[in-house]
Amino acid sequence: MVDADLRGKFEAISLVIGAFALAQILGNCVGFMTATVKHGSSTILRRLGGRNLHAAGDPIPPFFEPDWGCDMELLRFDTTSLNPRFRATLAEARWQLKTAPLFSPGAPRRPFAHVPVNYRLPLLVHDS
Repeated sequence: MVDADLRGKFEAISLVIGAFALAQILGNCVGFMTATVKHGSSTILRRLGGRNLHAAGDPIPPFFEPDWGCDMELLRFDTTSLNPRFRATLAEARWQLKTAPLFSPGAPRRPFAHVPVNYRLPLLVHDS
């Protein structure tokens, strides 16, 4: 959940871009999330590259979430499909993550410096 003061601002968008960057460093993924309609989260996430989640070929419609008191949408993200408008920001976020020092009791190191950007994790589950 993003603080009300940050909704729709770059700080909130940078959270999503940072998650994309980390996922790309680790080999890409497809992710699923719920997003509120009330505060515009689902609209903003679509502009970044999110898509409606489908079942049996049809988009899953918004639903009311009583705990949050608002309509929610189920969205799907593929970390290779961020809106091209954010490519430079995504590249910068990947670079920052790959070159950031890791602080630990041992010697300082850069944890992802050895991982190429196009590295893919082996598939653990195969569709039949």
